[in-house]
Amino acid sequence: MTTAALALVLMLPAADTPDAQVEALARTRGGTVVRDEKAPGRPITNVILVGAKLKDADLAPLAGITTLEAVSLGYNPDLTDAGLKELTALKGVEKILLENAKVTDAGWRTCPRSGRWPNSAWARPR
Repeated sequence: MTTAALALVLMLPAADTPDAQVEALARTRGGTVVRDEKAPGRPITNVILVGAKLKDADLAPLAGITTLEAVSLGYNPDLTDAGLKELTALKGVEKILLENAKVTDAGWRTCPRSGRWPNSAWARPR
């Protein structure tokens, strides 16, 4: 193995980590993962899974990424209040975009968005 190939392998997250799970989810569902290229370990800071046909259980790996700042989950009509609960563990997130999902007013109110998710937005399905 060349030095360059070895360096690339060492930079990839282990397959069972939340980072790897979210990377795989984004890759298979047409989403995008944004990393902070200047920070040590290149942490994931933004996940874009708009229109990715997500179910509530698909959101579980996101809770394990402590470096997230923003999550875009719009146009996933099968996401519900239960999926939103998966995201309440995200302490560093400032923005969650969640349009056209089955999240109710009650579900949104149970999330500690004030202070923690100050720039978040959601809209009911049309």
